Amino acid sequence: MILMEEAKLALLSFWVILDFFFNLLIFLPVAIVLDFGNLEPFHMLTWKQFGLIVSKGLLDNVLSDYLQVKATQLTSTTVATAGLSIQVPIAAVVDSFTGRAPHRLEYLGAAAVMFGFVGINIPSDAFDHPQETAPEQDAKNAILTAEIELGREIVL
Repeated sequence: MILMEEAKLALLSFWVILDFFFNLLIFLPVAIVLDFGNLEPFHMLTWKQFGLIVSKGLLDNVLSDYLQVKATQLTSTTVATAGLSIQVPIAAVVDSFTGRAPHRLEYLGAAAVMFGFVGINIPSDAFDHPQETAPEQDAKNAILTAEIELGREIVL
């Protein structure tokens, strides 16, 4: 039996390997064609530009993949994926602050996304049973305590 930590490590390793091969098989040939075709000469890059590109790739791709896997482990795939959709309302708010206010329909779409995210996080049994008031719960606790003190068998 695989321990839970080993299973988490295996899942994370899978995503790292998948990203590596995806970049190696798809983006490297494109970069080689661009370089040899003199469409994008990479020999003109400075070390500072190269460092910025690598650090952006690490922060943008590797970190986001890691956080997506961690969110999936801590919640569920549905909640983690729905959490990604919160980027839409956040982008609308940021665009509003930067002077590029979205159209009203985009605000409506952002509100729908937020409503869906809140709705997906409500437990499925939240509305099944009416909530007991505090006096009713206190009365039940008193009865259970009395039955325990008398040594009776408690059937719930």
